[in-house]
Amino acid sequence: MSPLCLLAGLLLLCSGEGKIHWGYTGKYGVDRWADLFPECNGTSQSPVDIVTASQIPDNSLTAFTFMNFDTVEDIQWVLQNNGHSAQVTYSDGNLLVGGGGLGSRYKVVQFHFHWGANNSVGSEHTIDGQPFPMEMHIVTYNINYEDMGSAALYKDGLAVLGVFFMVDPSDNSNYTKLIRALGEVQKPDTQVQVMPVELESLMPNDKSKYSRYSGSLTTPPCSEVVTWTLFRQPVPISHNQLEAFRALNFLGKKPMVNNFRPVQALNGRQIRCNF
Repeated sequence: MSPLCLLAGLLLLCSGEGKIHWGYTGKYGVDRWADLFPECNGTSQSPVDIVTASQIPDNSLTAFTFMNFDTVEDIQWVLQNNGHSAQVTYSDGNLLVGGGGLGSRYKVVQFHFHWGANNSVGSEHTIDGQPFPMEMHIVTYNINYEDMGSAALYKDGLAVLGVFFMVDPSDNSNYTKLIRALGEVQKPDTQVQVMPVELESLMPNDKSKYSRYSGSLTTPPCSEVVTWTLFRQPVPISHNQLEAFRALNFLGKKPMVNNFRPVQALNGRQIRCNF
């Protein structure tokens, strides 16, 4: 599969007969992904359940270095309803992730969200079987490769930073600009330019504790090329702010809720942690 189709696979299925929209339910729902993309039936799939008692402490999982995460200079955001999620793409900027036992620097391309119809479900990964109401994925690629499409062809090509959310009585002011803009992309295949905020402000205050495992994209084509980092501390967000995400629509005008893939088998993989 070409790098172009790999990237398009985050939104659409690529085929010789055109583009087929996949989804989380229905004709091309989760249960059919493997029929269309065989790697979705692979042995190193994501997301997974993190069983805290089974994690292996690893001293090589050092502190991260986040370059330009604390600035908006020369950075542009494009917020898109891509038919499956709310996604923010960086059209400019040079946000880099280093350290963290990654072995290379990785460049931020986009971040997106997965959420539930209510506050009891939503995250893709779970901890000891318990989901969170929402999960954010910061998608990066290894700068040793030309671009994300090229990187997605190699085992060390992509690194995704996963952030969990918890419901808080108060709005999270760091998300105000983004959530206000959601009202402009309620329909699928719409987008709007948004004044950026520092990416660091959208992440947990404590980024020192995290879990690590090797897995895949959680959407078709489910390529097993992702180094996953899941931060232990969740980010607070209010119920009303979560409702703004739930006001978006899938294709076919269905409410965009429960846009998460069920957890997959570990198949002998180890989940490491630094705490």
